[in-house]
Amino acid sequence: MFLTLFSLLVNLSIMLILTFLTNRRRRHLLFRNSGIPGPKPSILLGNLDELHSSPVPHDVLSAWLKKYGNVFGYFIGEMPHLVVKDLDMLQKVIIVGYIDFIMA
Repeated sequence: MFLTLFSLLVNLSIMLILTFLTNRRRRHLLFRNSGIPGPKPSILLGNLDELHSSPVPHDVLSAWLKKYGNVFGYFIGEMPHLVVKDLDMLQKVIIVGYIDFIMA
């Protein structure tokens, strides 16, 4: 009885962990599947460890701008962040494609 309950709990725990990791990985592929460059996120923290590697996170963002260009994406945990430095593209996103951008 105890062994059966223990086995059930272990299997349920493994399934929950695998589901969490699969969903997190799928979410982290958002930018790559959309063709948006950016640093590869870790499964748990995203790119938070890289942002905290410098006393000033702005230095890390500036380095990413040089490496990936005017549009790139990064993650804090599972939350995606899109950086757009190109003013024309930013105006299109905010003014012209606002509804499409929000619905995506």
